[in-house]
Parts: sequence; C-alpha cells; structure tokens
Amino acid sequence: LLSDSHNFIAGLSNTIRRVWVLRAELSRTVPDIILSFGDRTNVLTLLANFGRGVPVVISDRADPSCHKIGAPWSWLRRCLYPKATALVAQTDRALDFFRDEWPNKCVVLPNPIEAQTFLSNYDVYKIVGVGRLVAQKGFDRLIDSFAMVAPNHPKWSLVIYGEGPNRKELERRIAQHG
Repeated sequence: LLSDSHNFIAGLSNTIRRVWVLRAELSRTVPDIILSFGDRTNVLTLLANFGRGVPVVISDRADPSCHKIGAPWSWLRRCLYPKATALVAQTDRALDFFRDEWPNKCVVLPNPIEAQTFLSNYDVYKIVGVGRLVAQKGFDRLIDSFAMVAPNHPKWSLVIYGEGPNRKELERRIAQHG
C-alpha cells in the first residue's frame, strides 16, 4: 500500500489506492472529527473525507515555503486545504504561507516545551533540539555547528531529543566531533 512510486502512473495509482483505503477506514470507524498531520497526509485525508461532512483539522508540520512537495501535491493542497475546518501550524512564519487565503481557518500552536524542563543549573547552558531524527530536520547541521563553537563555550551543551531513521548517523557524527 505504501510502496514507492517510480513514475507518474504508479504514483497516481498508489495515491488513489491510499485514498480508498483511508476512506474505507473512515466509514468503518465513523469519527466525530479527523486530525491530520503532514502535507501529503492532509491532502489524502481531505480527499478521503470528501463529501462525508466530518470536520477535519489539518496541521502542516514543516514550513511549506521551505519544504517543497512537488507540483501535483502543491496543486492538490491549494485546492483541498480550503475544505479543512481548521489549519494548524507550529509558527507564524509557516502559517504565513496560508494565512492570506484562509485567514479565518488558521491558528498557530507552538510546541509546548518549557525551558525550565531542560535547565538544571543556570551556570550551564543547554541548546536543545527536539524532533524526528530525519534529514529534513537538520540535526546534522546543528551538530556540526555546535562542534565549531563548543571549544570556545565550555559551559554549553547540546541535547537532542527524538527518534528516527537517522539516529545512528547522528550518533556517529557526535562521536566524530568528540
């Protein structure tokens, strides 16, 4: 069902299959509301819910001005996002991509992280990264950047919270920088 699409026809076929499987699941579970996360998943969810009348709250988890999803997905996003009940983003900057077109449907809900949670000693400074350990999040650049400034700032530390497929690579990079 979630196989890679090696050409346009395979992509179209896989997308249609995903929409029908999701639509069948929505019929089976009869939700009161649908919460969807991620640009392509939002599009698939809105397609699967089309004509059903169930409220859908979508959330883009990346800044759409920086995260390109391809022309067909972008076109579908522009057509379908207005069908959502609400659109949630993590930052004002990410929401700016949509706010002009759908100002009454947009809201920012930032990640709920308290700085106090990470500060155990005010003489020690922590840079905290939180997220999926995937290339898109840029933890590799964060580690490399921290490695350049750390020798001049011995009271600083870098802490990364998350899981994902790049964990081993990031751990290797941390070890490489000492």
